[in-house]
Order: sequence, then C-alpha cells, then structure tokens
Amino acid sequence: GLLLAPSWTEPEHPGRYSDWIARLPVEKVLVEREGEPGGPLEGLDRVGSDHAHGVLLAVTHLVRLGHGTPMLVART
Repeated sequence: GLLLAPSWTEPEHPGRYSDWIARLPVEKVLVEREGEPGGPLEGLDRVGSDHAHGVLLAVTHLVRLGHGTPMLVART
C-alpha cells in the first residue's frame, strides 16, 4: 500500500494527480490531506494529526519546565 501526501498547492492544477492516484492498483491512504468532495479521491482512507491536542501537550510541557508564557506563532 501507499501513504500519500500529494502537494495540491498549484492553483492552476489543484487536483492534477487525483485521477492517476485513484487508478493506482494498490491500497492508498492520504496523509494530512482530504480528497475533494465529488472528486476521485473523496472516498480514500485518510489520517491526520490532532493539532489542537499537540499544542496542548507542548504548552503543558513547556509550563512544567518553568517557561513563563509560551507563545505560538503560525501562519495559515
């Protein structure tokens, strides 16, 4: 099987490889991705991170180490 994390960042080709991926003759799992509704990858299994829980664990860890006010800087 394959774990896939395709790059869908090209605005002119958002699902460029979706049809090809869907036709691969092996089991597939999307990692940190979601198939486009109505697209060929919509029904694929997928896994993702629980980012909110991860941040909670990290902040709790830093506070227990004695760090004053942890801060997260991120962009979307």
